[in-house]
Amino acid sequence: MNVLFVFSNLQCSSAGRPGPVKHFNILNDRYIKMTANTRSEESRDSQAFLQCLQMADIWLWDLNLPDSQWADPSLWQALGFQTNEIAGVTSDWSKFIFEEDVATVQLALEVLDRDPKAGFDQLIRARNKKGETAWLKCKGKLLHVLIDGHKFLAVSFVDISEEKRNAFRLHQESIISKCIRDSKTHYVAKADLEGYFTYINKSYAESLNITEAELIGKSSNSFFIDKDIASRLNSFEHCTLNPERPHTVILYPKNNHESANVQEWTFCGLKDVHGVVNEILCLGRELSQGNRMADDKPVHSAGLMLWTISFDGNVKSVSPSWEYHLGHSFPQIAGDMLENFVHAGDIGRTIQAVGRAIKDHTSQVEHRLQHGNGSWIWCLTHIKKNELTSELHFNSYDITDKKLTQNQLVRTSQMLEQTSEIARVGGWEYDVLKKKLYWSKIAREIHEEEPDADISLDWAMQMYISKEDRDRLLDAGQLARTGIPWDIEGQIKTAKGNYRWVRNIGKPQIEHGICVRLYGTLQDVTDRKKIEQNIEKARILAESASKAKSGFMANMSHEIRTPLNGILGIVEMLEGTDLDKTQKEYCQMLSNSSQLLLDIVTDILDFSKLEAGKIQLAEQKTDLEEIAGQCIDVIRPLAQKKNIQLLLNLSAAAPDFVWVDKIRLKQILINLLSNAVKFTNTGKAELLIETISAGDDQATLQFAVVDTGIGVAYKNRKRIFDAFIQEDLSASKRYEGTGLGLAISNHLLGLMNSKLELKSRPGAGSTFSFIINLKAENGGKIKRNNLNDLHTLTKKQIPEPEPISLPKSLRSVMIVEDNPVNMIVTKRMISLLYPDLQIIEAKDGIDGFEKYRQHIPDMILMDIQMPEMNGYDCTRAIRNVEKAGRRVPIIAVTANATDGEAERCFQAGMDAFITKPIVKEHLKSELRKFDLQFARQE
Repeated sequence: MNVLFVFSNLQCSSAGRPGPVKHFNILNDRYIKMTANTRSEESRDSQAFLQCLQMADIWLWDLNLPDSQWADPSLWQALGFQTNEIAGVTSDWSKFIFEEDVATVQLALEVLDRDPKAGFDQLIRARNKKGETAWLKCKGKLLHVLIDGHKFLAVSFVDISEEKRNAFRLHQESIISKCIRDSKTHYVAKADLEGYFTYINKSYAESLNITEAELIGKSSNSFFIDKDIASRLNSFEHCTLNPERPHTVILYPKNNHESANVQEWTFCGLKDVHGVVNEILCLGRELSQGNRMADDKPVHSAGLMLWTISFDGNVKSVSPSWEYHLGHSFPQIAGDMLENFVHAGDIGRTIQAVGRAIKDHTSQVEHRLQHGNGSWIWCLTHIKKNELTSELHFNSYDITDKKLTQNQLVRTSQMLEQTSEIARVGGWEYDVLKKKLYWSKIAREIHEEEPDADISLDWAMQMYISKEDRDRLLDAGQLARTGIPWDIEGQIKTAKGNYRWVRNIGKPQIEHGICVRLYGTLQDVTDRKKIEQNIEKARILAESASKAKSGFMANMSHEIRTPLNGILGIVEMLEGTDLDKTQKEYCQMLSNSSQLLLDIVTDILDFSKLEAGKIQLAEQKTDLEEIAGQCIDVIRPLAQKKNIQLLLNLSAAAPDFVWVDKIRLKQILINLLSNAVKFTNTGKAELLIETISAGDDQATLQFAVVDTGIGVAYKNRKRIFDAFIQEDLSASKRYEGTGLGLAISNHLLGLMNSKLELKSRPGAGSTFSFIINLKAENGGKIKRNNLNDLHTLTKKQIPEPEPISLPKSLRSVMIVEDNPVNMIVTKRMISLLYPDLQIIEAKDGIDGFEKYRQHIPDMILMDIQMPEMNGYDCTRAIRNVEKAGRRVPIIAVTANATDGEAERCFQAGMDAFITKPIVKEHLKSELRKFDLQFARQE
């Protein structure tokens, strides 16, 4: 119920004092007249408030005249009075308002008298008809109207009695629940201030073998030994003076057939609705031998151990949890000295803690207690002195895990400090609001600053040598204010003038969208930077050495292949002349030796490029059957010479086309076939290509080369894949070669995500195989009949290639070559292929460019390394002057077999690429391509 009432601090004389009602009427009339003459906002608000008062239930009374008051009847009815009873209660208002609250109201009125702007907001307690407390929440407004020099305060109130009682009940329940929870109690009781029970729980009644009803009203003194009664009385007095603050003591109950010999009781004073202690909450539990309560386990698990030591240091009692955690039974240790359970290293501080407890009544100590199995348990022990018996009560908590954690943290902290020292990592912090920079000890050491030096942000920034580093840090600091961290390395000049590299890592601390702090680490990375600089120097040197090596290999390739080209070409021409039998044998030996030297040079160059990582695969669409047949064609002469059957077995399920680096695949297969024929004296060598799996555009193929040769001993099956190694020492003498073939093949397969596998038996042959997954395509070819479509390629079955005819459009070829022997060889090969072809000779690049402008040849064979003008520049010069629509084919003829050479030739404007020594078959193949081009142009 909301009620309005008015207090008046009237200062009238005793004679002729107007009554409260008269005062209210005078106030109302005068205020209306006053507000009629003013339009102030304050006046209008007060007038509205006054009009509200007239329509509300009010209580008007004179604090100076308690017997002169008036209140609307609804107020007394709210306090439980009937209408006919109001006259008897309105004569003296102080009888039903709490005396403390009357004083509070008077004080508030005095404040208002001094400061009219002060508010009135009070909680007033009144007594209802039953004598119970009613709480009135009051809020008032001072009316700025004077009647005979008086001021008036209009106040509204709300009866919040029920809310206060509910809040009190909830508060008391929470206090009781907390005490019960914290004490892990067995017994619950309540008693009045004299110690008489007002409530008993079932567990306590059963422990006393008395019913709950019989215990109500009995004195608690009846159930404890006489010497503990004083302790109980002192505890009650303490709880009365310290409400809601638990107080714990050890008490000894009077023995009976079920009781224990030691109990712990926690007492707590409970306040009534007026805040006065009127009841004591009593919570008890058993501590030692005797009844084992059902809720002992929570006590055990909490690690709490209680024990009592006599004044002379003997163990007098222990709790069940003490036995549980320390592994001793009470009969075994009863009467033992305290020192028998404490670690020798902790006895000193334990005795000191006992001394403090005797002097100050309480103390605590961390020490180790010995378990029954001989181990040690870390405990935190609280020691309390019993003033009546002088005994010491020990409450010990198992903190072994905590100690281990603390020790681990200490070790970790020490390790971090040591690591920071070793790694030279320091910390820093910048208070953005205070603009203050802080450095840790190691951070100062890195900058060689004094420990007590005041470091400013500007000074720290100036230590960075380069402006670029300073700008980067400033930019990072600005970005950090938006939440972005940084990690920057820069070189500084320390306070002592030394140069160091530091790594600066920073993070922002953002609060409410504002950066209030920057913090991070500083690490001395000078040693790492020196290592990186040395590595960079070594890298540059290595790259320089690699370039020098590549240049050397290219030069050696040119210098060796150029004379070899002449030798092989002359031998081939010599074999075409009339020779007797001995001369033919000499020519054959010369040709074999030259070819062997060429193979060695090629293998060494390839191995060198693989080791340097200079070989990259170039996948292209490849006819699988065609490339297999080409490999067989290359090995055919060697197989025919040894009369060995050479077979190709291509699975009918194999795809028509695959995407692969066909040059490298051919190199691998030719190497394996060459070895198969080389190490086979009788029998066969076979290339098998089988399909393991195939999808729409992928195929997994197995390539295998099978021979009936000498085989490989088990102990050598890994060694033969190493560079420069053959099957054994005797093999290296009996068979030609460098021992690089398998190593090169395995390296190349590694680039294809594959490797060579070997199955072999000495004297029964070998199988070298590998599996690769390739992009595949079918279509456009006649399918093979079945999985075992076997093509037998023997000496009689392999026809010689048909000679090509020269189109009429190809009339002239210019050879640009600075080496006279190679000029002769090249001319002779072309003459044999095209007897009627006009050959134009140019001795170098300059001569070649001039001859081109004079003759406009139909085709050019261009050497690369030449004096005056090389082949690249000569080609570019020709391309710049040739007529549109008439592109002369230019074929590069180079002794440089290194990677990248073909690409450089194509970039210069050449159309094809062959290496020296020139093989007639290769030259014929390239010329055939351009024959067809000329035929189409005609």
